[in-house]
Amino acid sequence: MKSGQDTTDSSENPKLKLGLVLVKSELRAWNYSIIEKILSEGHGEISFVLFVNEDFKTTSRVATLRNVISDSIEKLDEFLFRRWCELDALSECRYEDLQLAIPEITATPMKCPDNTCFSDSIVDEVKKLNLDVLVNLSSATYTGNIYQAATHGIWSLDSGDESKLSLNQKIFWQFFLKKTETCNLLEKSESATEPRMIIDASWSAVQSISPTVNKHHVLWNLAALVPRQVRRLRINGSASFHHEARQHSTSLACRAESSFHKPNSVIAIFLYLLSLIATMKAVFRERYFWIQWQIGFSLGSGIETNLVRYQPLAVPDDESWADPWIIERDEKFYIFFERMKKSSSRGTLSVIEMDAAGQNSAPRSVMEKNYHLSYPSLIEANGTLYMLPETRENRTIELHECLEFPGRWVFKMNLMRDIEAVDTTLYFHLGKWWMFSVLVSGKGRDSCEDLHLFFCKDLLSDNWVSHPLNPIVSDVRVARSAGGVFEHDGKLIRPSQDCSKRYGFSINFNEIVELSETTYSEKSISRIMPELNSSILGTHTFNRSKGISVIDFYRSKRI
Repeated sequence: MKSGQDTTDSSENPKLKLGLVLVKSELRAWNYSIIEKILSEGHGEISFVLFVNEDFKTTSRVATLRNVISDSIEKLDEFLFRRWCELDALSECRYEDLQLAIPEITATPMKCPDNTCFSDSIVDEVKKLNLDVLVNLSSATYTGNIYQAATHGIWSLDSGDESKLSLNQKIFWQFFLKKTETCNLLEKSESATEPRMIIDASWSAVQSISPTVNKHHVLWNLAALVPRQVRRLRINGSASFHHEARQHSTSLACRAESSFHKPNSVIAIFLYLLSLIATMKAVFRERYFWIQWQIGFSLGSGIETNLVRYQPLAVPDDESWADPWIIERDEKFYIFFERMKKSSSRGTLSVIEMDAAGQNSAPRSVMEKNYHLSYPSLIEANGTLYMLPETRENRTIELHECLEFPGRWVFKMNLMRDIEAVDTTLYFHLGKWWMFSVLVSGKGRDSCEDLHLFFCKDLLSDNWVSHPLNPIVSDVRVARSAGGVFEHDGKLIRPSQDCSKRYGFSINFNEIVELSETTYSEKSISRIMPELNSSILGTHTFNRSKGISVIDFYRSKRI
């Protein structure tokens, strides 16, 4: 199986008729990918394009000293760091390469009292097409009757706080606010008199290396939102779609109360010099220091949230031990974990044996492949013990069966293939198996942002059904799994990672409030943070068994 199947037969609902608002010269890789994704997924068809006249300028830029300096800083940073971007979001693309044989109109917007609008004749032409959605991929915001040109209004993309800057400029300069995460928004406008409604949002980590690298990362995150909501609208229907949109608008606090403005010239130069110094320090640390993960344990039936109270296991100076999973057998505890040499980038899986007093054996290797292994998730079903290690490098979700405990494991089957999945976690609940997995589901995305949920009655199946709300969590602060789902005090708890400040920074405990084939919700109830006065920099896996909890944490050490 390549990926999960939709819970609803989307062929019962007609494809959405979509219109685009474009400026040809503004078509870049990130918004070009939006069109490609919509066409490839098949939930919508591009029926019309409204081209904004190339000569039209939505804002006038006065050549003030502030603008000259800020533009120069943006160009300098783009020159220095664009090559550092994992995938270039701003490479130029040609609309003609899409080969869309559809109606086109080129129009020059008009200056209106509150913003920019189109003439009534243009709006009337668009209305005749009976569009479901008009997607604004230009850099301008429009008002007036164009809002009524499509059944579900105009969709537009934004990021962070309110501002009169262009999207690219806003993303660039918000880097200097020193936030650890950015809120990326898809908004719907249906009326000139009503505020825009948030219909989707994702939280992505600010890429601290440079404002340009961060800008490209944010743009790729924005590109994922439109195809996602096109799919949801078609599969789930209008009523469910608008109910979820209303929940987004009332529950998300994405915007600051005050508008964001670029700093003045002196402050802009100062902030940029500080960012260059921080980047040089980061490069130095990466070259001369390495991250060593260790495992700690805490005896007792409760959930210990104070990281310094965990007793560390002795780890060789040239190794990292991470991702601990624990199981009890014959009054002994067995901790399975990822083991990696300092000189290698490929992990293997090992196990140590521990008695009730906390005395442990030497590690024993249990699994090694010609690709990276980590996160040895353990599942028991019908008297058989299985392991679901992370095998992202092999583009699979693999199930392994234990033939001789604890050291002999054999490959059983692929639950999914041709997929980039990390920290996949299974849990049996209400007669079904539920699979939580972060998927790297788009260009330029990282592995900590989008949590997907699948379900199936049979564990030994490759026909897992994709939850209709996927991704059920799109937030770098809580998405990625940090251990097995467990019950505690009558609550169902899902541990997750907070990767906003850095990868593996802290652990959240999220109570699963709703879990069904059509609904999912959770809320954070507590967390484990690295102590400010310790050398521990982060933690990202928590698991427990009867009377013991295990965790991992890391420190930075000189090479």
